[in-house]
Amino acid sequence: MPQEVDNMNARLASTVHSTLAFSCEWLDQLLGAISETRRESDDVSKVRVDLQRISNKEAHRLEGICRTCLSNDCIRLEHVPAEKQLALLGACACSKFPQVRKLALAALAQMSTEQAREKTFLALDDPDEELQILATRELLASHAKQKMRLLARQLESPFQSVQELAMQEVSRHSLRHFVNAYRGLDEEARKKAASAVMKIKKDTLAEEIEQELGSATPEECTELLLAVTAFDEEKQIANAVTKFLTSPNKRVRATAVRALSACGGVDALPDVEPLLKDPDSRVRANAVEVVEELKGADAKETLLPLLSDENNRVRGNAAKALWKLGEDSAQKTVMEMLKSKDPLMRMSALWVLQEILPANVADIARPFARRDPDPRVKRRADMVLEKHRKRQKTNGEISS
Repeated sequence: MPQEVDNMNARLASTVHSTLAFSCEWLDQLLGAISETRRESDDVSKVRVDLQRISNKEAHRLEGICRTCLSNDCIRLEHVPAEKQLALLGACACSKFPQVRKLALAALAQMSTEQAREKTFLALDDPDEELQILATRELLASHAKQKMRLLARQLESPFQSVQELAMQEVSRHSLRHFVNAYRGLDEEARKKAASAVMKIKKDTLAEEIEQELGSATPEECTELLLAVTAFDEEKQIANAVTKFLTSPNKRVRATAVRALSACGGVDALPDVEPLLKDPDSRVRANAVEVVEELKGADAKETLLPLLSDENNRVRGNAAKALWKLGEDSAQKTVMEMLKSKDPLMRMSALWVLQEILPANVADIARPFARRDPDPRVKRRADMVLEKHRKRQKTNGEISS
């Protein structure tokens, strides 16, 4: 009997042990599934909360509809009134959650309208590479008025894949597209866009520029010559530009001076120097700057006669260039300009001081900032003093 009891106890213990093991295993699986479900639920919940938070910015217009429009893999626009869909998707495209932004861009791409495409442009600066590529591709397929400007901006993307997409499209565009976009680009984007244009049009660029200039109105010619300044050291363009130094239109001549200095380098000097005597003051002022830039220390004798020019800007440009070259008469000219009854002369003199920043600049500029009768002169004097203070702070001469 005792032996049977012992055997029964052993079998019971084995059964209990097996049952407990199975129960523990089953419990672990159940808890894991619950945990996983909770994580997935939390993710969706976070997205929904974020979507709700974003739409609260337009609460009166969106009326909280985003509570029911989001699923795990799409934004269900059937839950959104048609007149509110773009507003909602535009808000979602600015979410701090990449998942929400991706859902918004996917929904916008499916709408295939220009208005929807313009909303995707919100992602052109997205920190996510995939979204930047998607937005850039939508831009390529669009007819947006700012297409060239936005493409040129994408040349500065931190992602190589985006840069390459933009470069391919920019280099396919005509010279006219680049010219139209030029004013809207910053300096770095201009250089990159010009580089893309030159890359694809290396053998035909000079000919295209000459053709464009030949058929352009004075206003168009000015725009084109301004854009030509981005094509640095492209000497084959110089011959086409040189023809416009004698244009009857003064603005064309003034712009051609700067364009020629950019594409012709020091070879342009013989064509630029005669314009120091041009009847138009803007042309003379631009020519002074170009001669200073291209001739360097050798510009002194060429620019000395311009210290007595009747125009304030021409005289100021010459004084600034010669002061940098150590010419004493330039400093005397600036002091004389400060005594002039013409406020434009005083403003140009203060501009020279702002560029040079001599040691006594604050003592010279302060009376003009306080007592000059012309508010424009006062503002310029304030600018001089502000630049002087910044330099002192940088040099540690004054505490922050």
